[in-house]
Amino acid sequence: MSRLTLLPVLLAVTLFGLLAVSPGLAGALALLAVLPQVIRPRLVMGTLFQLLVSGLLLGMATWGLAALFPSAPGVVGQLRSPWAALAGASLLITVLRFHFARPVGGDLATLALALVSITACGGTSSATLYPPVVVLFLVLALLARRGTDAGSAPLSQLRKTTWLAGALLFVLAVAVASTAALGLPRLHGWVIAQATRFSMPSTGFSDRMWLGTMRGMLQSDRKVLRVAGGSPDYLRGIVYTHYRAGRWSRPPGHVVSPVPMPQQLDATEDRVAVELLAEHPQRYFLPLVATQVAVARGVALVDPAAILSPVSADPAKRFWYRTQGERSHAVAPPGEEDLGLPVVLRAPLERIAKQWTEGASNRSTKLRSLERQLQSRYTYSLQVDATGRQDPILQFLLQHKRGHCEYFASAMALLSRSVGIPARVVAGYRVTERNELGGYYIVRERNAHAWVEAWVPGHGWRSYDPTPPAELLAGSSTRTPLGAALVDLAGRGWTGFLSWLDQRTPLEMLAPPALFSVLLLLVRWLRSRAGQRRDRLESAADPPLPCLSRLSRALSPWGVVRPAGETLEQLAARLGGTELSAELASATAKLLRRYAALRYGNVGDEAVLNQDIERFCRRLQGAR
Repeated sequence: MSRLTLLPVLLAVTLFGLLAVSPGLAGALALLAVLPQVIRPRLVMGTLFQLLVSGLLLGMATWGLAALFPSAPGVVGQLRSPWAALAGASLLITVLRFHFARPVGGDLATLALALVSITACGGTSSATLYPPVVVLFLVLALLARRGTDAGSAPLSQLRKTTWLAGALLFVLAVAVASTAALGLPRLHGWVIAQATRFSMPSTGFSDRMWLGTMRGMLQSDRKVLRVAGGSPDYLRGIVYTHYRAGRWSRPPGHVVSPVPMPQQLDATEDRVAVELLAEHPQRYFLPLVATQVAVARGVALVDPAAILSPVSADPAKRFWYRTQGERSHAVAPPGEEDLGLPVVLRAPLERIAKQWTEGASNRSTKLRSLERQLQSRYTYSLQVDATGRQDPILQFLLQHKRGHCEYFASAMALLSRSVGIPARVVAGYRVTERNELGGYYIVRERNAHAWVEAWVPGHGWRSYDPTPPAELLAGSSTRTPLGAALVDLAGRGWTGFLSWLDQRTPLEMLAPPALFSVLLLLVRWLRSRAGQRRDRLESAADPPLPCLSRLSRALSPWGVVRPAGETLEQLAARLGGTELSAELASATAKLLRRYAALRYGNVGDEAVLNQDIERFCRRLQGAR
C-alpha cells in the first residue's frame, strides 16, 4: 500500500472524529493506519481469508459502533447512529488494509472504502466543514492514484503541457466535487426521511379505538412478539374507559410517569421473556397478573392501569416479567370513568343486563352470567354491517347479533356498568401459537384481541372474555408449521445476538476488535522474526545462488533494494509501489518466486532459471 494513499485516509479519519464527536476513536484509527509505515513487515493473506476477516470485522464494528452513538437525531456536529456506525466500520476496514501485504483491490479499493466513510458523514449539519473536506479528499485521492500508477512517469519528468492539462483537470474536479459535496448532505437527509417513512409500523393500538378498527389486524400474519417461558394467555397493551357512539378512548388528562425498572430478572420458573418485533414499538405487553417487570433500558412510563410504555423513541426490544411475588406496580382501583354510560344506552342495556343476571347473588356471578350469555347467544364474525343512526353496540345486541372481539368486549363492559359494576375494555394480544422447535410462542397481528376487566370486591380487577372461544381459536394457529418454525428460530437467534450487542458497554464492544488487532500485530511480529531467523540460518548454512545476486544488482538502479530480514515473498509483494512498470514488476515477482521454489523447495531447473534471470537483467538495463 502506497504512503500517498495514507493521506486521504487520514483525512477521512479526521472528519469522522470531528463529526462523530469521538476524537479518541479517531485517534486509535489513525494510529492503526500509521503503524504499518513504521513496522514494515505486513501480513500475507490470500484473497478469501482477507474477505472473511474484513467481513467479520465489518459486522462487529458496525453493531459495536452503533452502541456508541445515540439513535435520536444528533445536534450540530454529530451524526445519526446508523451513519456513524457505517462511517466508523468502513474506516476500520480501510486502516486494517494497510496491514496486508497485498490487499484485495489494491489502493483503489482502499480509497473507495474511505469514500464510503466520507459519504456517510454527509448527514451532518456542519455544512461549512463538509464540502471543502470532500474536495480535498478527492484531490488527495487523485494524487495518490497518480503516484501509485506503476506505468506513470515521476512527477519531476512531466512536461509543461502535461502540467497545464493537469491543472485544468484539477479545476474541473474541484467544480464537480464542490457541486457533489453541497448536494450530498441534502441527498443524505432525503434518504433518511424516506427510510424512516417506510419503516414506521402500519398497524397497532392507538389511544382511541373505533369499533371495527381491529379488523385489518385480525387478517394480518405479521409477527409482533415472541414470548418465551411460562404459559402466557392475555397480554394487555392499552385500557379504554370512555365510550361514546362506537368509540373507546382513554380518560381525559391521562397521566403517565417515568418509573425506574430493573434491567434484568433472575431466572426463575415463572419468568417470561418478551421480544418486541415491531420497528417502533409503542408499548410493552404484559398480563394483568404480572408482579415484577424488567426492561433493558432501566426505565419505563407507567399509567394508573399498570400499562407500561417506552420512555424514548428507541425502546428496548426485550423485557421480562414474572407472575409471583409482591406486585411492584399496582393497578389503581376503579374511578367514576369505569362506571360511565351514555344516557341513550342506559335504559336498554340495563334491561338486557337484569334479564341475563336474574338470580345472580353477587357481582362475580353476574359477570360470569353476562360473559356466558354473550358467548352462547352471539356469533363471531369479521363481517359487521353497522347501519343507521343507532349505536353500534345496540345494533350488535338487538339486530345483527354477530361481530368480532371489539363488539363482544364493548357490550359486556357497558352491560356491566348498567348494573353498577365498574368495567373497562382492554386491547392487546392472545398468545396461542407455539414454535415447538424453539420452545416459545409467536404472536401475530391476527392475535390482536379485546376483552373486559371488571372490579370484584376482595379480588380487584378480574379479566373476562365474552368472545366465543371456539370460534375465536378456529382462526388462530396453535402450532407453527415446521418450515416457518425453522425460519423464525433463525430470526430469533439473530435478534438475540443484536440484543446481546445492544446491552454491551462501549468498552466491551471495542475489546474484540482491539484484541484481534493486537493478535494481528503479534502474528506479524512473530512471522517477521521467524523470517529473519530463517534467512540468517540459511545464509550462514548455504549462501544464495549467484543468479539472485545478479538480479539484485540489476534491480538496484530502479530503487529496488532488499533490506536485511525481508523475505523474497515480501519483496515480490511490494514491487508494485516501486519505479518498475506493472509489466516489469510482474515479471520480477515471477522470477523471485521461481528462485524461492528452487532454493527452498528444490523445484525447477537451476540452469534454465539462470538463463531467464540473465535475459531479464539485460531487459532491465535496456529499459533504463
